[in-house]
Amino acid sequence: MAVFPTWPRPNFAPGGDDALVRYAIFGKLDLSVPIDRDKYRSATVPDGLELVQYDRDRQQAGFHQYFSSRGWKLAAEESPEMAYAAETSPNMAVLRGFVKDPATLDYLRDCIGVVAYLFDRGAVTVFDPQTFHLWTADEWRNELFAPGHAAPHRHILILRSPEDHRIGNTEWIHTRGMRKFGRPDLSVRGVGPSYQLKVIELLNLYIDYQAHGGEILADDVVTLDGLPAEGTCYPNLQVDHPDFHNAHVEIMWPGTGLSG
Repeated sequence: MAVFPTWPRPNFAPGGDDALVRYAIFGKLDLSVPIDRDKYRSATVPDGLELVQYDRDRQQAGFHQYFSSRGWKLAAEESPEMAYAAETSPNMAVLRGFVKDPATLDYLRDCIGVVAYLFDRGAVTVFDPQTFHLWTADEWRNELFAPGHAAPHRHILILRSPEDHRIGNTEWIHTRGMRKFGRPDLSVRGVGPSYQLKVIELLNLYIDYQAHGGEILADDVVTLDGLPAEGTCYPNLQVDHPDFHNAHVEIMWPGTGLSG
């Protein structure tokens, strides 16, 4: 059996959340040829996950659950050609499930290889409902498969949402997709123009730290040159929160915070 280099989580400590994986793959799929494990660096569908196939003529409801979602509408606005290709595809495969408190990122390596295999077997696009993104074959191969390592930032979305300008020209900056790593998403509210790039830098540091196994604890204090002192982390464990569909960490500063 092929043995592949492990994708380590050097910051890992047991007791974290399970990783949620969900991808919907669309096209005219022919899976009669087994996956070449060496070519795709994938042992198989990881434990805890399943690859379920749907045929449009017989299983319309399976398709509809994706096409009717808010995330799909956002993805279709960004990539209308990919959305049309998916909406007219005869087949769909869904890679989904939970990986229990993963000590490595080998499950993600295997998932990336399985999807690369599906692209070579007729897939035209892959929908990631956690980041509202429709991947093309070239994007997937070049940005996720070719590097040969986890590249966590390509799996996470950082959103910038304008806030009520009656209280200042501020943004809410937050992530989506950290549940793919079994870790909470990140949220910073009331960010003024002079701090917005620094907050994005902070979130990118936390994305990398958490993806590689680190955990943010209640009352952890943020220290980053260029940001005020006393930024504090407040975890919210509500996994069905409508803004994240995941637990999240609010990072807050006292007083006027980052509104400057």
